[in-house]
Amino acid sequence: MTTKLINQILQLNISERLELIENIWNSIADMPNEIELTQTQKQELDYRWELL
Repeated sequence: MTTKLINQILQLNISERLELIENIWNSIADMPNEIELTQTQKQELDYRWELL
């Protein structure tokens, strides 16, 4: 990410930045198989799953 792009994002108002965040988050959620977890993260998820 370039400094120019970051500066453009910072020029957005709060509402626009929140919308951008939502769009980015949704794009990540649409590709769950692309997310690589560390072994520690996997263990933590297993631990939390057992608590349910």
